[in-house]
Amino acid sequence: MLHVVVPSCALRMKAVELARTGNKKSGWPELSDCLYHALAILHDGVFVTNDRRHFAKVKQFGHIMLLEEYG
Repeated sequence: MLHVVVPSCALRMKAVELARTGNKKSGWPELSDCLYHALAILHDGVFVTNDRRHFAKVKQFGHIMLLEEYG
């Protein structure tokens, strides 16, 4: 079942924390990906992504896996 979630303050703050993990050389994670990832973190889920660059920048937060590993 699909649930619509209105981003709470905690969700937005976690997303901003994730988005700040990049650097000038490699770039910063996209905020849209960070929102989905933060949602997974706060709801004890897993964000499945095919974006290797995002994965590399934020894997230390956990709750994330590459699409190729999903299955």
